[in-house]
Amino acid sequence: MKRGEQRQKMVWALDNGCTLIADHLDIRQYALLQIRTKMNNTGCLMELPGDDLRDRIAALLRIKYQRVWVEKRLTATTADVFFIDDTNPTFERPIAIEAKDWAGRLTSQNLASIANLYQPSLASREIDNLWIVGREPLSGSPRSTLDNLPHVRYSTYGEFCASLMNFSALLRNNTLVYEHDDVSKSYVHTRVKGSNKTLLAEVRDWIKSNKTGLMIYGGYGLGKTTFSLHLASVLSEEYQKGQFDRIPIRIALGGMYSKQDLTALICSALSSGEGGASVKDFSFGYFLEMNRQGQYLLILDGFDEMRHAMAIDDFVYTFEEMKPLFGDRAKIIILGRPDSFLTNSEEEAILGSLFDAKNEQLKKLAKVEVAFFSRDEIVGYLDAFLRKRGATLSPTEQRNYNILLQKIPDGDDGLLARPVQLSMFTKIIDECLSSNELINRYELYRRFIYGFISRESRKAARKLPPNPLLDDRADNDPRAEFMQAIAWWLLNVKKENRFEAEEVPIDIIPSAIKTGKTTITAIREAIVGSVIEPINQSGVLGSKAKRFYYFPHKSYLEFLIANYFESGSFKLGSYREFMEVINSEILTFIEEGPPSESGTPRGVSHLRQGLLGDLGQISPRVIEVCATDRNIAKEISDPGRHSRHPSTIYTHYFYMRENKVPADEYLIARLLDSKRYDSCLAIMNCIAAELSASGSQGLARSLIANCLTSISIHKMRQFMETGSPIQIFQVGSEGIRAAIAGSTIYSLSSGKRIRLDLNALGQLLANASHGLFYVPLTYSSANKEIEIATDVIAKAAGTDFEPMILRLAKKARWKTPLIPIRLIGDALTNLRL
Repeated sequence: MKRGEQRQKMVWALDNGCTLIADHLDIRQYALLQIRTKMNNTGCLMELPGDDLRDRIAALLRIKYQRVWVEKRLTATTADVFFIDDTNPTFERPIAIEAKDWAGRLTSQNLASIANLYQPSLASREIDNLWIVGREPLSGSPRSTLDNLPHVRYSTYGEFCASLMNFSALLRNNTLVYEHDDVSKSYVHTRVKGSNKTLLAEVRDWIKSNKTGLMIYGGYGLGKTTFSLHLASVLSEEYQKGQFDRIPIRIALGGMYSKQDLTALICSALSSGEGGASVKDFSFGYFLEMNRQGQYLLILDGFDEMRHAMAIDDFVYTFEEMKPLFGDRAKIIILGRPDSFLTNSEEEAILGSLFDAKNEQLKKLAKVEVAFFSRDEIVGYLDAFLRKRGATLSPTEQRNYNILLQKIPDGDDGLLARPVQLSMFTKIIDECLSSNELINRYELYRRFIYGFISRESRKAARKLPPNPLLDDRADNDPRAEFMQAIAWWLLNVKKENRFEAEEVPIDIIPSAIKTGKTTITAIREAIVGSVIEPINQSGVLGSKAKRFYYFPHKSYLEFLIANYFESGSFKLGSYREFMEVINSEILTFIEEGPPSESGTPRGVSHLRQGLLGDLGQISPRVIEVCATDRNIAKEISDPGRHSRHPSTIYTHYFYMRENKVPADEYLIARLLDSKRYDSCLAIMNCIAAELSASGSQGLARSLIANCLTSISIHKMRQFMETGSPIQIFQVGSEGIRAAIAGSTIYSLSSGKRIRLDLNALGQLLANASHGLFYVPLTYSSANKEIEIATDVIAKAAGTDFEPMILRLAKKARWKTPLIPIRLIGDALTNLRL
């Protein structure tokens, strides 16, 4: 047996029948190897070093090639992996792979020894090529040795993977896309909320952990997308230098709008379908296997971009589609807004769909939140911007700048605490510093977005009447109308912040722009001078690629939607469509918008008008905005002048709650005069929410007495005499009151006390509101039930009902409803608990 670096493979038969194929130099080396190798409980030796690398290589080859063997016996040795390259079926090539998972780099002697073992097979054409795959790249001398070995090649495992799918263009594109983004020139590292740790450092620590997924939450404009671009660029450069062992792949989930499923989105994104770089020889099967083996860092940006266009079931399904990506050694980052999940339970349910077991979510998924810019970061950013610009501020501008710096709060969500708004501010800083007037977020966006329009309309070639930059009616400029209309079209119809010029409906282009022009000329004229921009096509070669346009930030689109809403005249169907796409940011813009003659923002008045159309379930945030109407105080003080519509009841209650106005008197008055079924539901819902927070005995007494007296004394007597449940045949205000009496009111302590179950009440109201105007209120946990003395309830019900209620309470059994109610007919089915 030869000594030195030459490797021989010997097969040792163990007493128990197990077989070991061992790498060693001689018998003494084999003995040392046997001592170091752990044995399982049957006495069989476990996998040897290198077997994992061998199996990973074989698993990848089996996806592409039909004939792949592990430990294939050849003439003079045994190949770790042997496969037939049948990409050209006429000239198939047999190839052997030697897997060397060594910690150190292979030397020239190592390469020569391995090549000698396979020389007989190469000489006889038993194999056409020998492919050595190791962990570390070769140094200079071994590379020269390899050049002199015919039909022998060496690759690191990463290079082997890249040979199956080449990501070189994607890595370069990751860098180019970030470098071409304006923010890269003044990038401020994003921090994790509640700490001074950068988000990049947090990601690096997570990569070293045993967790598979990382959820990065952040509100609008906090730099999530910019961070994802920065991260992909930094890690791409590190990968190419050998400093990072995963290929960073960034995919914008907003593309789900135009794709059937996640698979189609990934395939499109990695095949240049989304305007990015194409991955050579891309195969989805390879992609999944290499992801499972830990070859990638997937960066999925903007899950909130697809949320508003999806029903909750579709949203859950999309996350379930991601489950195969979370296996084994995968590492996946998902970025999006936290308000994409309406409740904590919804978040847990949807994120839990990524894993097979519920407890895996805690073990495999980490969560962080993006921080707002601190006061020091804002000041540093502005100072650096002014220094780079090189212009000297006038005395007035310097004074106003100092005033501005003094008024910057050191806390979350100030006007300039979001990167997107800080960037916008720098573009209009001269205008803002010319006076010491403070502006809110709405005004910042108005000046920034419509400033483009004003500058463009002053150009003679534009042929449109100019508008002063700060004219209150600047949003009526034809280009402004176009931007508002196209924002609505993108959000409500196309459901994607991306479009081709040829897709734009001609009817949304104002007549002042399209008169006397061809369609494409009118569209071009409308786009020029707006904040709409072409999507960066870095990495796409040639001039035949599609030209897409978009709003550079979603908040631009949301501001324009708010403008579209506050200035438009909607029919009921349009109000319904608006409520389906509305979110908290759009509502905030409406809330901060310009006032009407009454002092209330036009959008708020418009919103209240729209709610009179019975739009079904409405978000509490919508009612919060309506409750800022300055006319509400007069409405409450003069109840004869306002309607009993459920939206009015909810709005009044939210106003009193926000302004800490005692609500009992108002709620009791509406309890007595609400006759319509939906109004009755609304006031009951508000009372239940108020009782859960305050536990008011007077309010509870009034509610119980009102519900009990909705049932006729005749029916009560009939129940007392026959014991048969009281039957309710009609849906209406009396029906809902009777249902509450029979489902949520109980007799306790031998009839001496009556209990109102608030949890049961809330559930009944939610069921009863199906298809009607309804606002899901959050009930406080302070009070889950309220108990009141029976005689107090009886007196509140009046002399006619007093003796009957006392008799009913005494007759009722422990933990059974005070009055059994039987609901009859399909119309009342939803009232059942």
